[in-house]
Amino acid sequence: MPGSKFSDPFSGYSGRTTSGENSLEIDIAISIDTMRFSRNWSQKELAKKLGTSQSAISRLESGWSTPSIAFLKKVATVFDKTLRVSFHEKPQIPREGF
Repeated sequence: MPGSKFSDPFSGYSGRTTSGENSLEIDIAISIDTMRFSRNWSQKELAKKLGTSQSAISRLESGWSTPSIAFLKKVATVFDKTLRVSFHEKPQIPREGF
């Protein structure tokens, strides 16, 4: 994502991938990381603004945490953003032989 300190912060990271079951956590992680860096805030500064710990922000930005909607609303408020959730159709996987 443009503006992030990483071109792909999760490439080569065996714990999570950018596709499959953890893609939402990775999308959230990259978004928060990008917004935090755009403000030049440390994880500790963001944690203080959100009333949480630096280690919680670290887990969140690494994709190892699944935040609640209430927490994401707090994040949106801190960054002067709105939180939008949308549902999309699952991509169809072609089946061989059919």
